[in-house]
Amino acid sequence: MDTPPPMIVFALRKAWAFRKVKAMYVTKDRLNGIPSSVKRLAASIASCFVCACATATPFNVQGSIFEKAGKEFNVDPVLLYSIAVVESAVDAPNQQGYIQPSPWTLRTSKPYYAKSRQEAEEQLNRLLKTTRSIDVGMMQVNTRWHGHRVKEPKDLLDPLTNVRVAAQILSEQIARHPHDAALAIGNYHSSRPDRARWYARHVLRLYTNLKTQRR
Repeated sequence: MDTPPPMIVFALRKAWAFRKVKAMYVTKDRLNGIPSSVKRLAASIASCFVCACATATPFNVQGSIFEKAGKEFNVDPVLLYSIAVVESAVDAPNQQGYIQPSPWTLRTSKPYYAKSRQEAEEQLNRLLKTTRSIDVGMMQVNTRWHGHRVKEPKDLLDPLTNVRVAAQILSEQIARHPHDAALAIGNYHSSRPDRARWYARHVLRLYTNLKTQRR
């Protein structure tokens, strides 16, 4: 049996992550992980400085769940990581001013940030007794609309499964809107065009920062 890739969660300086920058022109090919250029993609993101260390360590999704899911569904793993931060960012432990995605995040009318998978699973079971619609995990996959993609809701608390499902959803949206990347990204969050584009602006701001910030 293959060993699952590491989750790899990088902490980002909050003030830097969503700083305003000139929007990157995004095409379908930028969002899709071009099959013949995986090494080139990895090399380009390796130069992005986003680590919360005293010594600069380059951001790199090689070998992570984001790379694995991105390759499987032909989606840029940096885009997946950007969505994870937008969807489930929490304060990074012992690193003031930094944020990182949380794999144990649940959300109904308000968010719930569990400290462990077991705690998250227990809370998920409680919530499912009162509602069908729960956003689960670092990618906030909704159980009502996407629960059919897994055997049971708690499977979405597995980080790799969570990112794989998100990559599948995003891949479908990119295929549906090949000439409107912002709408494709936004539809991951909402089918309402105004809310979708608002969401896409946040994701693309972080995505642009991760792709262009240099050491």
